[in-house]
Amino acid sequence: ILSAREISRLLTIRECIDAIARTMCAHEAGRSRGPVSSGFPLPNGSVHAKMAAVEQGGRTFVAVKANINLPGNAARRGRPTIQGALILLDGDDGRPLAMMDSIALTSIRTAAVTALAATHLAVPDAQTITVVGCGELGEAELRALSQVRSLRRGFVLDVDADKAAAFARHMSAELSRPIQAVT
Repeated sequence: ILSAREISRLLTIRECIDAIARTMCAHEAGRSRGPVSSGFPLPNGSVHAKMAAVEQGGRTFVAVKANINLPGNAARRGRPTIQGALILLDGDDGRPLAMMDSIALTSIRTAAVTALAATHLAVPDAQTITVVGCGELGEAELRALSQVRSLRRGFVLDVDADKAAAFARHMSAELSRPIQAVT
């Protein structure tokens, strides 16, 4: 069972970008199944599950991700709005291989897809980025894009100007590049 902290420690953004590239190639080659999803409302929110499988290195892996979305959860219970788990299964013999925090995994996966897309779709000499939204995903995307581009500077935007300013200071220090909050 891997917590968000363990996922952040064990899975680098570069490894995730490379894994996403391999998985997209497997999909293009017809070595994937799904994804399929299902969901339904709950009294205070909703639940959804997604499943997919991929064949890699002569083995089949199945991932099942289930998330619960409970708007107002922070105010009512001091817990995040969205929480969930991803279960990785061996598609050949059925045994569970791992259970992981799905929010941390989704954040790094989404950032890795963004970086991979920038690798193939952005102009080759792009050195400036603008990120809209200064939360966990914005941080992950800046980190991921700094792996595939020689970023010279960045701009960040958020509905909360103070949050954008703090985010810009934090990410400027972390990436050693000027990140500026804009309105």
